[in-house]
Amino acid sequence: MRLFNILSALAQRKNTYYVQNKTTPAPAETGMFEVARITVEEPGVYLALLGVESSMDGADKYLVSSIYTNGTPLTTQYTARGTMAGGGGLYMYTLIEGDAGDYIQAQAYNGYGATWDAEASLCVIKLVGG
Repeated sequence: MRLFNILSALAQRKNTYYVQNKTTPAPAETGMFEVARITVEEPGVYLALLGVESSMDGADKYLVSSIYTNGTPLTTQYTARGTMAGGGGLYMYTLIEGDAGDYIQAQAYNGYGATWDAEASLCVIKLVGG
C-alpha cells in the first residue's frame, strides 16, 4: 500500500517549467552580458535548456554563451562556443539545484564591440522528485 501511495502522489505532481524568449542587443563594450533570466519559485533540481542565435553573420567571428546561476550547477558543461556564420546558433543544457528565489541566467559574450542582437530561448524545467 505504501508504494501505491508514493506512486499516486508522484502522479499528482505537475511539471513546472518556465520559458523566456528574448532578443537583447549586445552592449558596445566587450564582455559578458545578460540575455535572459528566470527566477525559480520553489526549491528543487532544474534542467536548464538554452538556445542562442546571433543576428551577426561572420564566419571569422565566434558566438560564446553560457548558463549562469546563483544556485548550484550539478553539471560542468554549461558554456558553448560556435561560429557566427549565417547568424550562428548554440544549444546547451545544465542541471541546477536551486532554492526559491534563485535565478538561472543566459549570458553571451561580446568580443567585437559591434552592434548585434543575441536571440535567446531559455527554458527551465523542475524535475519531479527533485
